[in-house]
Amino acid sequence: MVNIKKYQYEILLSTLIGNKNGILSVAVMQDKLEGSLIIMKNENHFCGTIKPDGSCEISGSIKTLTGSVDYHGDGYIDQQIVTLVLNTGKRKLFVSGKPLIKEEA
Repeated sequence: MVNIKKYQYEILLSTLIGNKNGILSVAVMQDKLEGSLIIMKNENHFCGTIKPDGSCEISGSIKTLTGSVDYHGDGYIDQQIVTLVLNTGKRKLFVSGKPLIKEEA
């Protein structure tokens, strides 16, 4: 049986036109990961690989106001933090975040 670890983060996506708040969810299955990045009310899926030390590589696309942008990124993911650099070929986008704390009703 494969052990799946799930994480969810409040993130800040830094772009040339400003910062965007969002949510990043990720599921880690051994050395593979998949997840979604919710930015500007759009859910953007990604997949990639992760090493035991938390370093990772991902790829996906982000929906924008004018279409979508493909990216390849690398960075670090663990229970306490996420930091990623997404390279679109034309520019770099920076993602940083901390665990999402859900308010209890």
